[in-house]
Amino acid sequence: MEARRELLLLARAAYNSQDADVLLELVSDDVEWPNDSTGRLHGKAEVRARWTEQWSRTRPHDEPARKEPNDQSDIKPVDSG
Repeated sequence: MEARRELLLLARAAYNSQDADVLLELVSDDVEWPNDSTGRLHGKAEVRARWTEQWSRTRPHDEPARKEPNDQSDIKPVDSG
């Protein structure tokens, strides 16, 4: 479980610093990624292009509201209601 936590921390830090190289190391070469405008992105090149375009328009930053251990994973979604 510690390895999964470290992976999540690495991914979040890379996302927050807009480090596409690190993020793309975490996915397979044949990655399929959801995309609002086209349905799916296929492969690292398409994912990189989309992230680069998004990051040119916005400065995203992600921090979990709360972390709680559970049987499924070490991150539990926070209820919005």
